[in-house]
Amino acid sequence: MLKPMLAILRFTWVLAFLIGGTAFGASYGWEHHGWFGAIAVGFVGLAVGALLAGSPRLVLQLLN
Repeated sequence: MLKPMLAILRFTWVLAFLIGGTAFGASYGWEHHGWFGAIAVGFVGLAVGALLAGSPRLVLQLLN
């Protein structure tokens, strides 16, 4: 029972950071640079979100 719950929690963690990073980057890029900025900064947000999603300890350490 514990393994499926941990898998769901990890999946939710990764999905939240990927979607959050992409959405933040795209909205920032859209506001300041238009379409091309939204695509470019959204991709950067996706990459940063992937890095943060891969290391929950790093995120918690940065919050501390």
